[in-house]
Amino acid sequence: MSSALLESLAEAFTGDADRRALLDATVREGLPPPRTEAWKYTSLRGLERRRFAPAAPVPADEALLAAIPAPRLVFVNGRHAPALSRLDGLADGVQVGSLAEALGGGQARATYFLDRRFERPDEVFARLNAALADDGLVVRVADGVSAGALHVVFV
Repeated sequence: MSSALLESLAEAFTGDADRRALLDATVREGLPPPRTEAWKYTSLRGLERRRFAPAAPVPADEALLAAIPAPRLVFVNGRHAPALSRLDGLADGVQVGSLAEALGGGQARATYFLDRRFERPDEVFARLNAALADDGLVVRVADGVSAGALHVVFV
């Protein structure tokens, strides 16, 4: 069954070949039908007819962020905004970055969770999330280190 939702997500895809294969398989399988046990009380008809497009980049008002102390990592429309982020004040042994940086830098350990496979047909949205994730927060804390506060801001 064709789904405008799945087709629009596939058209906007920018990830690697492994995640593309996962997305293509999900598009072929489609959204779960109403008789699927996990979805029998949730109609997906309205959702499957909708098309989605990636959010356009928008400027964020730096003055709104001025009161949020460092360290802070800022995301605007789901994308890391390095110019608005401030990482000074991080404890030694704490590394903070974006998922996009980890994906671009081939940091397999930081992105291993994207390799999880969701085999059941009712896990369609988990598969979509794994296939389409292209930015997010990556935090590494060394053993025995107290990380302290980290402000994560979504605009």
